[in-house]
Amino acid sequence: MPLPSIAISIIVFLVVLYAFYRIAKKLAYNTIIGIALLILMNLTIFSDNPIAIKFTTALIVAVGGVIGAILVAGLHYFGML
Repeated sequence: MPLPSIAISIIVFLVVLYAFYRIAKKLAYNTIIGIALLILMNLTIFSDNPIAIKFTTALIVAVGGVIGAILVAGLHYFGML
């Protein structure tokens, strides 16, 4: 295998790794903010009838982030969750 193809393979690998890192970092921040929002909603808006933090609600918020937390709050408000 010639040296230029190895160098190109390493560069492509590093670019893909960097892109994955950027996307994963944004998703992690979104998940942390979504979970914090869910806890904050439990302490304020839904203090008399808090949202039960079960596996399904945690999964929805972890995958959906802020949008997932708003979805869980809406479903809880309408009695569907």
